[in-house]
Amino acid sequence: MGLISKEETSRRIPSLTGMRFVAACMVFVSHVAGNRIFGDGDTNDTFFDLFNPAGWMGVGFFFILSGFVLTWSARDDDTVRSFWRRRMVKIFPNHLVTWFAGLVLMIVTGEVLNAFHAIPSAFLVHTWIPRMDALTGTNGPSWSLCCELVFYLAFPYLHRLVKKIRPEHLWWWAAGTVTAIAAWAALVYTTFPKEPGIIWAPMPFWHFWAIYNPPPIRMLDFLLGILLARLVITGRWIPIGWTATTILVLAGYGAMLVVPPEFGMMAVTALPLAALIAQAATTDLTCAPSPFRGRVMTWLGEVSFAFYMAHYLILHFSLKAIGPQQWSVLEGLTVSLAIFLVTLLAAHLLYRHVEVPAMRAWARPRTTPARQTPAPTGAIPRQRTSVLL
Repeated sequence: MGLISKEETSRRIPSLTGMRFVAACMVFVSHVAGNRIFGDGDTNDTFFDLFNPAGWMGVGFFFILSGFVLTWSARDDDTVRSFWRRRMVKIFPNHLVTWFAGLVLMIVTGEVLNAFHAIPSAFLVHTWIPRMDALTGTNGPSWSLCCELVFYLAFPYLHRLVKKIRPEHLWWWAAGTVTAIAAWAALVYTTFPKEPGIIWAPMPFWHFWAIYNPPPIRMLDFLLGILLARLVITGRWIPIGWTATTILVLAGYGAMLVVPPEFGMMAVTALPLAALIAQAATTDLTCAPSPFRGRVMTWLGEVSFAFYMAHYLILHFSLKAIGPQQWSVLEGLTVSLAIFLVTLLAAHLLYRHVEVPAMRAWARPRTTPARQTPAPTGAIPRQRTSVLL
């Protein structure tokens, strides 16, 4: 592909919207696996080994996608304050609703609750604290918003620096970023403490936290997304087609199952996920067929953030209300599907009644109506821009 114009980067990329829901579903499935809902221990172990890593891939996708989308939609006339305002309004309303819901549910069900659960997570700083109670907060998945918050604060300045990279050097920077992700995993794997262990991942706690949670480390994923967008915009990306991209992603997922989990969390999937995002973007630009572009997939992608924020609360407390069960595979999958559908309904309500109204009300500052003056002859009226963009 050649150089992408500003007009082309203003176009929506619906395939990436649809793919967001697939990533959210991967996180949902990983949490189902982590709850070990089947009666047979071997079945639980197999299901966990196969699908727990799906959550790592889903989160990695979101982080790379954030860098890509923000770079793709960046405008020269945007201000840092306006950008920050839109991003804060995007994440905090859904976060605060689900944070409060988690707090109430923990109190009502008698779960252990302390200040480390509630206070750091309310302000989205809990992923910086290497304590299990802090990391889970009142709504476990909200830890990733701590990283997104740092990404948003840094983006105006990081994007400015990346734009100074000469196009012919972008591939070297992207390769260096992927290498840095793998190098950090190798350093943690070889030098960090081997104790204590954790139940939600087959690795020591310090290994998990050091690779998966700290915003400065996950900033590498975000940077990869920025570089990826610049590769596409400057015409340096080489499209490889859906078949090759699918094979690469499946190979990355297969590698997650066999390498030490420290490398499975991101090192072996960074390149496949980057290729997937670039493929979806270039497919939409050329209007080629895409499995993620339909009306249903686009709607699912729009509610995916709300789905992500609500799913763990509904899954965890639904299973807790049902009580200990010894389900067969069919029974367990049926219950999981029912919880999935309930979560999708909750996501629709959260999106429609919290996320969208908040963006409409607060994403842009209110302005005092100015005194109307006649437009010069031949002037083109300024068009109103949707606050949801």
